[in-house]
Amino acid sequence: MSDTKAEKYIRPLIVILLIHGAALVSLRVGAFMEYLQLLFPYSLILVTLILLYYQKRWNFRIIGFLAAIYILIFALEAYGVATGNIFGSFRFGKTLGVRVLNTPILIGIHWLILIYSVALIVKNLKYGILGNTLIGTIMLIAMDILIEPIAMRTGMWTWNDGKVPLTNYITWSVLFFIFTLALLRSKSKLRNEFAPYLFIIQLAFYLIANVL
Repeated sequence: MSDTKAEKYIRPLIVILLIHGAALVSLRVGAFMEYLQLLFPYSLILVTLILLYYQKRWNFRIIGFLAAIYILIFALEAYGVATGNIFGSFRFGKTLGVRVLNTPILIGIHWLILIYSVALIVKNLKYGILGNTLIGTIMLIAMDILIEPIAMRTGMWTWNDGKVPLTNYITWSVLFFIFTLALLRSKSKLRNEFAPYLFIIQLAFYLIANVL
């Protein structure tokens, strides 16, 4: 007898819920922050591996698109942190782990799993490819707005004047639109039933974290 969908995902969901739950406890009590920062890169890698494990029918097109998005995000973040252009003046903390060119190598993964998940959520909506892309972009910008305060609070990155500049959201709106459109227009056959679950957990996490 085959597992139901709920049974199929129950174990990875428990793992991901425990990870996010522990982070919420740390944020709420204001303790163990150094452990949260130390473990964050490993938890991000684990969550990413779980997510990609459930991608069906891997092919070179999918790998190429995801790799290209990762490389572009890393390059833009590295340029941005070095010059203060594109996003605004900011610097990365230690929470995202090992850095190259003052840029965490995991920063591309951080945004990639969100873009990938949202593309999977909107790809079957009935608003046409541009309409679906716009909805996906709005979802990602909303998530970015929620992420920013928690990122500064946990030492992922900080803005030099302590405020998130409008240029950050404008730039990410353009990037999110381009990357989501590229994934939706590609013939890479994105199929991952786990992605919506992960996005909902992350959305709930950042919503709760912002009110703690």
